[in-house]
Amino acid sequence: MYLISARFRPSRSKKKPDKAGVVFYRITELTADGGERRPERNVNSLIHGHDESILLTERAKIIDNLRLLYCVIERLEASASTFSIDDVANDFRKALAGDIGMTDVIVRSKTDFPLRKDVVSVSREFKSEFSFICLPSCKVYNRHSMSDYIFNRAQMLKNEHRVSHARSYLSILSSLRDYVGVKELMFSALDQDFIHNYAKWLKLSGISESTQSFYLRTLRAIINQANRDGLIDYCSEWFRDINTGIDHSLINTFNKALDRDTLLKIENVDLPDSGSLALIRDMFMFGFYCGGMELVDIANLTKDNITGGRLIYRRRLKGQEKKIVLGTQARRIITRYSRTDGSSHLFPLLDKAGNVMFGTVRNHVFQSIKTIGRSIGRPDLTFSMNIGTYRKLSSEINVAEILLQNSTAI
Repeated sequence: MYLISARFRPSRSKKKPDKAGVVFYRITELTADGGERRPERNVNSLIHGHDESILLTERAKIIDNLRLLYCVIERLEASASTFSIDDVANDFRKALAGDIGMTDVIVRSKTDFPLRKDVVSVSREFKSEFSFICLPSCKVYNRHSMSDYIFNRAQMLKNEHRVSHARSYLSILSSLRDYVGVKELMFSALDQDFIHNYAKWLKLSGISESTQSFYLRTLRAIINQANRDGLIDYCSEWFRDINTGIDHSLINTFNKALDRDTLLKIENVDLPDSGSLALIRDMFMFGFYCGGMELVDIANLTKDNITGGRLIYRRRLKGQEKKIVLGTQARRIITRYSRTDGSSHLFPLLDKAGNVMFGTVRNHVFQSIKTIGRSIGRPDLTFSMNIGTYRKLSSEINVAEILLQNSTAI
């Protein structure tokens, strides 16, 4: 099984600093269950650009090439002959070059069909562009194996296109394997002590309360389903005294906040004006200057949201109306992206994306903000940090005193 993805590599030429970079395809061999990674190979494409925005502007061509790569792997799988990751890379290079011996693969790649999940997995930046099927594997091979049961339930959910639910099952399977220290978990090990000790282990592992709750709720759902399937005799006392809810009042958004110096580094970091990195940075800072905003809200802003020097919009998450007085910096960012091309969006993010799904755009923003973060020494940077940062910094000042001291400060 292989993980396939597309990445951008900038030029490293010192003699030609303006030389374009290249999009390349990464092939990673995985174990049969998609777990431990094995060797990787990179194959360069014929797509060149100056920054990562090329992954968005040439997305259609990249998708075609990823499907071609899948067809190469599929043909090697069907041959029933032993092959290596080097064979995959070499055949893919031939297919990209239009080698006559790869004609059948090239022709097949031009048709739209679901990819076999047992053959490849596609990186999340491009996964939304493909549909997948799983081989029928719904039968529990070992009725006593909880590991088999969870894995096969996940396969069933994938076939039903309940991908998010399936991921939850695979995630809890990975967590349970880490807890017990072995790959095979048997139903016979399940009892009240097991569940309580697992809950304690989750707490000591340092993960957030919401993640602890997610794992415990998913485990309870699996146990209930296994009980209905007649595989275990479940006792309701097993989860006694275990709280699987989330106390939202205890969630501290400040742990996702930046200090003032880091925020200034983001604002002043040197980025190419023509690339998408500068756009993502400006949208991040605009969100901060407007009291903290989600990406989806910023991306969907139009000129109609600006009235009399104010930003007025409804949050997509809760629908509540927000009214923000636009300061100098926020107005400056808006002016930077003022256009006469007829587009109504304040920022051209969705215009550049064309008809691709918002989830795809969000993945592009995720990669871009990580690139910006690495350039300032904060590889953990996320777009939503503009919200936590605003809340933290605003909590450290007395607004009433600022109003009296200098009315032009806001």
